[in-house]
Amino acid sequence: MFASRMSRCAIAQVSSAAVAFTRGRNSVYTIGLAWRAGGARATSRIRHAGRRPDGQPPSVLSVSDVFKICPLCGQSWATRREFMEDAGLELVGYQVDFQELALGLVLFNHRSCQTTLAIRAQSFRDLYDGPVYRDCRTGEKDCRGYCLRPNELRACPVECECAWVRALLGIIRDWPKPMGAEPPATAAGFNL
Repeated sequence: MFASRMSRCAIAQVSSAAVAFTRGRNSVYTIGLAWRAGGARATSRIRHAGRRPDGQPPSVLSVSDVFKICPLCGQSWATRREFMEDAGLELVGYQVDFQELALGLVLFNHRSCQTTLAIRAQSFRDLYDGPVYRDCRTGEKDCRGYCLRPNELRACPVECECAWVRALLGIIRDWPKPMGAEPPATAAGFNL
């Protein structure tokens, strides 16, 4: 069952303490679980034993020490600011959770490995300081239906509880990138 969920991974070793698997070419990740007393909370540590995308030697990262780790290539971003300033990432959409909007997924394409990263909207919530409406207008006559289209990034003018997320997408999309930052080229040498 574990192997079937990891379509790009081949399990190399399984034990009670750690799971080792390969992803792509020649890179091995080991995920170990360390349990606190009483088993109330698990913490994960990821060891990337292959070559890192930046060419640096392998390292051990605590999942709680980084903002995001790419599940395909293993690149990590220590902070949200570092993540948002990375020209190799592109905001591509939002997958709504109508029960709890903050749990909806903000979607990014990671250009260097061609995978999509998902981060809960609550991770960016503090960037928005505008009005938050109580009523959901989705499906009403004045609704533009933006939330129903995951790739739609426009802000919605309707006074709806979803409006703050729509405005947040604009903030993320327009976040300034450092001067001279360009998206990395693909394997074929073309920028996407």
